[in-house]
Amino acid sequence: MWEHISVKTELMKRNLILENQALCVICNQKLDSVRHLSFTCDEVWKIWGRWCLDWKVNWVIHESPKFLFLAWNSLCVSNDKLKIWILVFYVITWSIWLLHNNIVLIIRNGIVISYMT
Repeated sequence: MWEHISVKTELMKRNLILENQALCVICNQKLDSVRHLSFTCDEVWKIWGRWCLDWKVNWVIHESPKFLFLAWNSLCVSNDKLKIWILVFYVITWSIWLLHNNIVLIIRNGIVISYMT
């Protein structure tokens, strides 16, 4: 299933883009793969890390998004909060995917965004 997600490494494998065009749009450091986008991107990891810190959970990255999902669901959180814990996996993953796609569209359309600090 993961190989059907349209990340840049999959486009590169199909010779639709060059390797130098396949960097992650969030960190611009590593190739844009499902694993990288979902968990190993430094910027994305900050989101996961913050959630786990708030819940006082120690967590490591698994090699596969599938195993990560299974591990996430088996982490020891209290039964009364288990539904929230499982739902958050989807919420964070979907939010990261939306962020990724929004950045791709911004780059593709040449939109310049400036943030006030």
